Formats: sequence, C-alpha cells, structure tokens
Amino acid sequence: MFILGTANFGNVYQGSKQVIETQGAHNLVQEFTKLGGYQLDTADAYGDATHILQGLNDLNFNVGTKIESKKLLSLDAIIDCLSNIERQFEEKTNYILLHDSQFLREVQNEPIDFCKNIQAREI
Repeated sequence: MFILGTANFGNVYQGSKQVIETQGAHNLVQEFTKLGGYQLDTADAYGDATHILQGLNDLNFNVGTKIESKKLLSLDAIIDCLSNIERQFEEKTNYILLHDSQFLREVQNEPIDFCKNIQAREI
C-alpha cells in the first residue's frame, strides 16, 4: 500500500521549504489516485493540511491521522476528538495513530483496556 503524506499541504513542515497549495494538492492527490493510491496521511500538527484535504472531497481517498496522547485524558475527550475527525473527513478516516504512547501510560492505569473501551464505544 502506498500512503501519501500531506504535511506540506498549505504549510512549511519541519524545515521543508516546499509548500503545496490547494490546487497543487488537488493535482497531486488526483495523480496519486490515478496510480492506484487511496490512502492519505495527516495530523493536527500539519496545520492547514486538514483544511486543504476537506476541499478535495471530490477525489476518492481515505485518510489516516495522528492525534497526540495528551488529548486522551478521558474517554469522552477521545470520543469528541474522533467524532470531530469523522466530521472533517466525511467518514473517510480509516485509521488513527497515537503520538506519545508513553504519556497514555502515565495518565491511564491500563492503557490497553482504555483503548479497547474506545474501540467498543459507538461514535
């Protein structure tokens, strides 16, 4: 599987000098999907990438995203975060990665049980 990263969509990310604006992002994703790609990667830390991706809903792709574990202080906070992601991408989200899993261990006694509870809960 090929995954297209979107960190440079609309912003400079981690020292890169390349910024891909909306039209360029559209062209890139369109070509990516023509070549058989369908999975895009994004994150809160990518700034305007989420906004640009929302404008590309005419293209056929799925989105994977990352959230910081510091946002995972409670099950309700996670459900709110996941619901917001689903609304942003019109249910195109098919995976969510957690940054700083060590932080999750620090705030939750049983992180695995906590994650299972998240998975079992309807969004």
